[in-house]
Amino acid sequence: MTAYIVAVSLGDLPHGTLEYETIFAVGLTLVLMTLEFNKTEAIFNNPSNKKTADYVSGRFG
Repeated sequence: MTAYIVAVSLGDLPHGTLEYETIFAVGLTLVLMTLEFNKTEAIFNNPSNKKTADYVSGRFG
């Protein structure tokens, strides 16, 4: 995705064009993916709920 941003923004882009707006859409997607990955990592490595910790470690049922 970052390669797309670089490829599209090599030249001057007029404000309001589709290419100009997709750069921000791709950037927003990258930010949201990063936030989701961090949240998921925190749930698996440091669960705050005992039931979640039991489930992640295989003790459920």
